[in-house]
Amino acid sequence: LEEIYTHLIQRFPGVVVMSEQEMQVVTQLCQKINRHFTDGKTIRQCLETNPGSHGKQMLVQSLQLREIPSADYAVREWILPFMMTFTDLLKVLWTLWTQHAKRGAAEAEVRASCEGIARLVGERIVAQLAGEEP
Repeated sequence: LEEIYTHLIQRFPGVVVMSEQEMQVVTQLCQKINRHFTDGKTIRQCLETNPGSHGKQMLVQSLQLREIPSADYAVREWILPFMMTFTDLLKVLWTLWTQHAKRGAAEAEVRASCEGIARLVGERIVAQLAGEEP
């Protein structure tokens, strides 16, 4: 998941032009997700080196997770906010991508309309000039 996220975040700004405010929102979400990835690596390392309930107890103490009913829920208390933040990022990126696609389609329609008008005007001018010749 981290590789997909990294690839997406690196390429997205080059494909979709974002305003400063949009970039700020994406940056804030990315900072939260990066912290979750860092915490996830810590969690994995802690659980691998200290299997069982002892590892989960150490995890609760080291990450200082919010009020947890028991150490058995430590990973869940980390993964749920992570998934919510990741989902928020995907929603923001999808919205930006959709807006970009709509803008692109609208620009293509305007360009085609302008070209059509220019073609008609050009034909009329040529017809007028052809009518004035002896």
